[in-house]
This record gives sequence, structure tokens and C-alpha cells, in this order.
Amino acid sequence: MGMTAIDPVASVRGATPPHDGWSGADGSFDFTGHVRDVSDDEAAFFKLNGWVKLEGLVSEALADELFSRAQAIMGATANRTTVSGQGDPAFEEFHAVLRNFLRPSQRDPLMWALSHSPLMGRVASRMMRDAPVKILNDELLVKPPAAEGGKPTPWHQDLPHASFDRWALKPIWLALTDIPYEKSTMRFLSKSHQAGPMGRTLLQDDDLVTQRPDLLEEYELSPILNMAKGDATVHHDLLVHSAPPNNTSDPRWSYLLNFFDASARYAVAPT
Repeated sequence: MGMTAIDPVASVRGATPPHDGWSGADGSFDFTGHVRDVSDDEAAFFKLNGWVKLEGLVSEALADELFSRAQAIMGATANRTTVSGQGDPAFEEFHAVLRNFLRPSQRDPLMWALSHSPLMGRVASRMMRDAPVKILNDELLVKPPAAEGGKPTPWHQDLPHASFDRWALKPIWLALTDIPYEKSTMRFLSKSHQAGPMGRTLLQDDDLVTQRPDLLEEYELSPILNMAKGDATVHHDLLVHSAPPNNTSDPRWSYLLNFFDASARYAVAPT
């Protein structure tokens, strides 16, 4: 089925959501008991390695609800996306790596409330030594099965594709369903954020490790991760990371929340 690129700015912001068990009669959301805090050990692990797995960051019930709403936005087969690439073959090919829907919170009030909640902001802040943070955007990311033409995510860094004057991003990558490794969980080169920015490689023919094979010798590959729904990873925006192909018969669904250091400034173009 072909991809349909649609306008993400059909906002429900300010609208009163239905009383569906998640929202109160006044339209507010209470995530108490559904989003946990980060432990000192987890924050220390992130500081040392540049990534961390947060088991059960959100409750299974909340993950299930987010998954249901994600499918309502993108369709059961994730054929509705927001990035067309305007005819650029590199972007069209990237749909085999990831199908994405940018800023779903502008369509769904629960996603808006969660992405702008102090609880989620606190998670990101803990990875920045308790610095104030802001939400940049959120995104639904769906990885199609390899049997349907899906491809691995190439080794890359996030910061070179962003527009900040310093390292600032802390992406929270949330599993909406159980994601065993064969369904494509991320791998990281631990401590590789210490190497500094190495260019925009995500859409190039040769990924970052192909260009810099010494990275595999200098930095340790993270262990294989198996994610349960509600688990999350957070990584430094300079950490080198990738994901294998999705070798299952079902798409991999995740929800990404991009927080950044509130002191960062817009740099006009990607750094």
C-alpha cells in the first residue's frame, strides 16, 4: 500500500477530549501512577555511557492507549505519514527504514498532554543533570518488516540533523508494543558521544560506521535489548546508534519525544 503524506497541523490543541477513562470531565489528564521517575543509578548510567534503558517508564495501560491512538492517526498499516520528501529519492527510500508521523500531539490530546507533562519533562531533565528542558516535538515511528521491503536504520548521530547551537537533544524512545530484538531494537556505541559531531550521514549511501570503521574498535557495542511495551530508551544526541531490520511479520511501533536543554538556541541550519 502506498504512503499518503498529510498535513500534521490539524490541531486538536485546546479542544476538550472525550471522557474516555484517561481524561477528566474538565478535559485534563492525570498520569500519576502511569509515568515513573528516573532512578539515580539510571541517571548515572546515562551520564557514563550516553544511553540508558528505562524499564516500565510508562504503564502498560498507557502504552496500550498510545498504541491505539497511534494506529488511529497513521492507520493500522502506518500508511499515513507526514514526510513526503517532496520527490527527493533519498526521502522516498527512507520510508523503507522508517515511516514517521511528526507532531501527532497536534492531533491527539492525550499525546499533547503526555509530551508536555512535567513528569515526562522530568525524565529528560534527569539526563541533563536536572537542567530545565523544553519539548521540541514528538513523532510516531513505525519500522516496516523486512519481508515488506523494510531496511535497517543506518549508524548515525542525531545532533548533526538538528538546528541547535550546542548538544541539547534528549530523545525519549518509547515502545508501544513488546519489541524483541528481532523486531528491531536500537544498538548504541557506548560513550561514542565523546567523539563529537561527525556529520549528517542518515541519508547518505555509506553510514557513519562505514565511513569511520574505527568507531567499532574504540567504542563498545551495547548489549541486545528486548523491550516490553512501556519501556523506553534515552540517548545523547551525539551518540552513534542504529537498528537492525525488523525481522518479524508485524510493524514496529514507537513514540518519540524530543526534549532539549532550555538554554539552547536555534542555529538557523542543522549543525
